Amino acid sequence: MHEKKPKHATQAQHNHEHLCCIEGKIDKVSEQVEFLKSSIGDRIMEAIQNFASRVKASFQKIGTSIDGVSADVTELKRIITEIQNSPGTLTPEDQASLDEAEALATEIVTRLEALDAATEPAVIPVPTP
Repeated sequence: MHEKKPKHATQAQHNHEHLCCIEGKIDKVSEQVEFLKSSIGDRIMEAIQNFASRVKASFQKIGTSIDGVSADVTELKRIITEIQNSPGTLTPEDQASLDEAEALATEIVTRLEALDAATEPAVIPVPTP
């Protein structure tokens, strides 16, 4: 004859199997969550590193531009001093120096405007509550 198990034992075994199945699924979900956290963290770090590289390159370009403008200003000052130290009336050489100073001043303005246009305002992230 076939021996019958008590109903509560079968139900308990079924519950245990079901609980083990749920625990397995929870473990898989936990693994997936950890993978996503790691992946998101990697993406964030990569984005930060890319941003930092772009900012560094921009600062290098700005530094080069500033050096150029500084040299131009020094040359402009030299020309102005030369004109101021010229005695008497305006000579053709003085007029050439004035024209050179004006051209250099215009070039400096153009370069500064280009530098200003090349720099973008910082984007400040809004924190989420």
